[in-house]
Amino acid sequence: MNLTEAKKTLPSDTTSLGRRPRARHRRLPMALLILASALVIWIPRQQRLSEARETLRASTLERVELERRASAAKLALETARQELAAIEANSERTAAAVARAERQLDEAQPGSRWAEPPAVWPDWNPASPYVWIRKETIPHLPVEPFGSEGTLRPEVASVLGVNEAQQDALNRTLSRLMTEYHSIEASQAERTDKHLDGIVGDGPKVTVQIQPSADSQRFKDQFQAALTESLGEQRSQLLSQTAEFWMNSEFGIGAEPKTISVIRHPDGSYNISVRSGSNWMSVGGPSTLESYVPAHLMPLFSDVLPQPKDGAPAP
Repeated sequence: MNLTEAKKTLPSDTTSLGRRPRARHRRLPMALLILASALVIWIPRQQRLSEARETLRASTLERVELERRASAAKLALETARQELAAIEANSERTAAAVARAERQLDEAQPGSRWAEPPAVWPDWNPASPYVWIRKETIPHLPVEPFGSEGTLRPEVASVLGVNEAQQDALNRTLSRLMTEYHSIEASQAERTDKHLDGIVGDGPKVTVQIQPSADSQRFKDQFQAALTESLGEQRSQLLSQTAEFWMNSEFGIGAEPKTISVIRHPDGSYNISVRSGSNWMSVGGPSTLESYVPAHLMPLFSDVLPQPKDGAPAP
């Protein structure tokens, strides 16, 4: 190669060598762009990884706390089971001891196990010889406390806790009062033709009226006072409420006369009507008067009593 050719070639190479730095400058931004892109992806991943680690740490702590609580709960449950077992065992021993004591007491004092009232009234226990009821129930029972002579019936006295001595003393007083009152009432009783409703048909009829008087209220007050003196206020009031119909029928109410009407039918049966104040009773079909006409007034009803063959009134 000659010099001229060498010169021509040299500038060309020089020019080529001068372009290489520009290529390196272009590759640098590209590298920075790649690095930035990598950072954009890597940083969020690192954040998520950090958050996941924090969540895992919190979950681990929570799991440890739950395990601690579960262990404590198991221990408490086991303790409670042991205490319950001890209580049940003690309860069984106590129940057995109570049962033994009840048997011993029942042998020594029969019926003593029924002495305590039940938790709820009324109470019906097939094994018990007693029935528990509340006192306010007594006036609503369909029981007639007094007999025909005004004496307190034994079964009613038993319910009210009246002993035999009290009952005897009370009955003597009540019987005396009623005997006196019946004597006065019989003297005031009169026959009338004003028969009560229901006294119709064939056969003899008798109606008797007893006009109200101060004696009726006086003896009623004395009767009530005798009950209160013997039994106390509470029991006497219970008796008065229970026997309200009987007392009104015996002593009358207000200004209305006590009236008893009877008709005897050809077949020997009776229709009977009784009115005393607001109390009214009618019955048909009985063959005797004893349950409806007081003994001290019976002589006034001789016309409707069966006649024996000798013509004298039947006893």
